[in-house]
Amino acid sequence: MKYNTNHCCDPKSMILKFINIMEKRSYNRKIISLGAELSLADKSYEGVIVNLSYNGVFLKFISTEAIIGFTLGTMVELWFRPPSSGEKLSLHCEVKWLHIHKASPYGLTNSMGIEIIDTPQEYRDFFVLRTLKSD
Repeated sequence: MKYNTNHCCDPKSMILKFINIMEKRSYNRKIISLGAELSLADKSYEGVIVNLSYNGVFLKFISTEAIIGFTLGTMVELWFRPPSSGEKLSLHCEVKWLHIHKASPYGLTNSMGIEIIDTPQEYRDFFVLRTLKSD
């Protein structure tokens, strides 16, 4: 049996897709691993910030069930403690995308991209400091 892999595995088309995605982004991402809490109404979920930008955050949550109540456009609160200060930082955010997939043996991995609304000065300072340290 012959398989047609040109549509998904052509290195040139994969590189072009990646470049196209990166060109659409307004800000560069900075890789980080930082504990965080995301809440919606009366539910909260603990997760990890995987990367961040000046106006957005990529999070992962490992859970035995899908995180519920989150849809595109949902407004959420994100809390985390920047290593540079001991104080908890709160960000008002909007869900931009959500992906749920099975990740045995842990259950489900929930990934989420959120946009920061009205970025507070404390976050800007943290991001600039993080950017300077990683360059």
